[in-house]
Amino acid sequence: MVDWVRVVRTWSIFLWELMRTLDGYHFAHPLRVRFAEVDAQQVVFNAHYLTYLDIAFAAYLKRGVQVWQEGLPRTVIARTTLEFKNSARYDDDLLVSVRTAHIGRTSLRVEFAVLRVVGESEELLATAETTYVYIHQDSKRPAPVPDDWRETILRYEGRTSLDPSAAEKREGDR
Repeated sequence: MVDWVRVVRTWSIFLWELMRTLDGYHFAHPLRVRFAEVDAQQVVFNAHYLTYLDIAFAAYLKRGVQVWQEGLPRTVIARTTLEFKNSARYDDDLLVSVRTAHIGRTSLRVEFAVLRVVGESEELLATAETTYVYIHQDSKRPAPVPDDWRETILRYEGRTSLDPSAAEKREGDR
């Protein structure tokens, strides 16, 4: 039997996603916290946030930027930092906002904001930054980010470049 309340609730979140995103973000992906993701403290276990980020990144590439259509994305995670502001709980509706902050020679630095959605309001639960390295399909070694990805992401993000600041250049680029 179809749970129409859940269907309507899921679609309303999806439509909300299309209409509202955080400033500076052009893409957001809805998720719902499942029972298996909650720990003994009745909050989402911290490692599940990494899964949320990866799911949202895949949706960003596929539905948002539209540079990846089939199979698995040709990126691997090199580094992730997470800053927790508050905890998600069982059955919370979440919205994970995604944007590309920098495109290097072989990497993408992607920023995330994880929000709890309650009615028309949202609460910031976590922010994150992940460096994804583009890899060659056969060798699985780092490879240059394809020009079509670079151009499409820049166009999607409404930018002419995603060059790092002087401080970021000192840290190095993958």
